[in-house]
Amino acid sequence: MDNVSAVSVPAKAQGSRKGVLLAIALLVALSLGACQAPAAPAPAEAPPAAATEAPTAAPTATPTPPPSPTPTPAPTPTPTAEPTATPTPLPTPSVTVADQAVVDGKVTVAEVVSVGPGWIVIHADDGGKPGPVVGYAAVADGVNTEVAVEIDVKAATPTLYAMLHTDAGAVGQYEFPGADAPVVVGGAMVAPAFAVTGLPEPEPVTRTFVIVPDKTTAQYSIDEIFFSENNRLNTAIGRTNQVQGSLVLNLTNPAASQLGTFTVDISTLRSDSSRRDRAIRERWLESARYPLATFVAREIRNFPPNPKEGEPISFQIVGDMTVKQTTREQVWDVTATLNGDTLTGKATTFLYLADYNIPVPELLGILRVTDGLTATLEFTMVAAE
Repeated sequence: MDNVSAVSVPAKAQGSRKGVLLAIALLVALSLGACQAPAAPAPAEAPPAAATEAPTAAPTATPTPPPSPTPTPAPTPTPTAEPTATPTPLPTPSVTVADQAVVDGKVTVAEVVSVGPGWIVIHADDGGKPGPVVGYAAVADGVNTEVAVEIDVKAATPTLYAMLHTDAGAVGQYEFPGADAPVVVGGAMVAPAFAVTGLPEPEPVTRTFVIVPDKTTAQYSIDEIFFSENNRLNTAIGRTNQVQGSLVLNLTNPAASQLGTFTVDISTLRSDSSRRDRAIRERWLESARYPLATFVAREIRNFPPNPKEGEPISFQIVGDMTVKQTTREQVWDVTATLNGDTLTGKATTFLYLADYNIPVPELLGILRVTDGLTATLEFTMVAAE
């Protein structure tokens, strides 16, 4: 590199542009030759080396990626049915009550089982069945014990009924007749009867009823057989309104009634045959001689206390009946209705003529009367002043 520095051309010796370029080219060539190193001698040929077998690497197994799992769809859960609760059976409505004494105007019902709110209602007796209401008390849903019920002791009867009613209307307001109807189980009302003592003695209500003759009819009916007319059967009926009598009734205690006496003028009986009427007066009843048939009442049976006006009642009157000086016990079946001061009705009885020493009417070869007579009294009676 020192030789290159010795032959360098100063900048002031350049003559022309072409000469400068030539000089530069020459300098570059010289510089390249001077810098090239002499060739190195060829090295001696080395003996071939024993071939060393390069160890063959075991092929590396390319790891096979695990197959991507096919996504298993999530199982659709089977909806689990909600467990069905076994319904609890409703209790059977019932009432348990015992015979007892009325204390401080109250009766006590031992147990009341009600489905929903209700009422325990005390009814008076009405001829062997529940009658007017004499008291009531509310009961809750379920079992109620020792339920005290205040009653109207004046309207109460020795037999009462503890009847279960619903509370189906306005809750807490007793509405019967109306929405709060009696509870029925197995086709029957839940209303056991029970006896009570300690009721005040009722004030007697005694009334005297007197027969109204022109609105009263006494009659007989008896069968006749006409031999001469191919054994034709005919029912003979005779009537009269010549009836007198009175009946003294204790309406609150009928068994204590004084009753009364009735008479019928049988001589005035008239039928559809004057011939028959004459034979009765003269030969059979001998009513021309014994004109009055008499009945003295001495016992009344099954007459309900405190009868309701306008409702028919049935009862029996037992007494002694006298016809033609013969007296025998006779029972009359009566159906009557009380309306204010008027008692109307019908009484019937059956008797045998032979029992009263009355010969059985017969006309030889013409007719014969059967031995059996029905007596009927259709009456109107008014209360005496």
